[in-house]
Amino acid sequence: TGSFGPVIKIAASNSLDSLIISGGNGIFAISRNYGSTWNISSTTGFYGVCCSSDFSHIAINHYSGGSYIWTSSNYGSSWTIHVPPANIVFNTLKYLSSGNIIGITAYNFYISTDNCVTWTSYSVDSVTISMMDITNSLNGQYLAIASGLGNTGYIYTSSNYGVNWTKRIASGNKNWYGISSDSTGQY
Repeated sequence: TGSFGPVIKIAASNSLDSLIISGGNGIFAISRNYGSTWNISSTTGFYGVCCSSDFSHIAINHYSGGSYIWTSSNYGSSWTIHVPPANIVFNTLKYLSSGNIIGITAYNFYISTDNCVTWTSYSVDSVTISMMDITNSLNGQYLAIASGLGNTGYIYTSSNYGVNWTKRIASGNKNWYGISSDSTGQY
């Protein structure tokens, strides 16, 4: 990818034919042909990407003097820019389904059911945790959050769309940075 820099985040359609990546120099790139060719953005400040399972919906974290989320509902052909509530900076964004997206900050997570126009805040634990990454089932029922800051993190899971959470002690008190699951969200 040349001047793109190291890959920071990657998201792909279920069929893996469509990919979006954000790079270390703050740009993003989209490929619609299994990564053979890439359309690279000219705007900088991007650091996180996510997409729906069919790639029709894409969301990108953007920071340039403030926090923004760029969304596309047409495979990246055009973009709408949203300002999160209270200028929140999300660590990670993930699509639960087309139009439904979850964003995590260090201490809370937010769900938007209208493609990033409005957000509802939720917490996972009564203590402050540093949420780093989230994974989910295709329908959004099963969620898992990796938390970690100075070896004080755990894995938290939910089987009811994020209403209730369980701290997984067996995962150990670690510094978790990422998490992934299969499409069912149970493995």
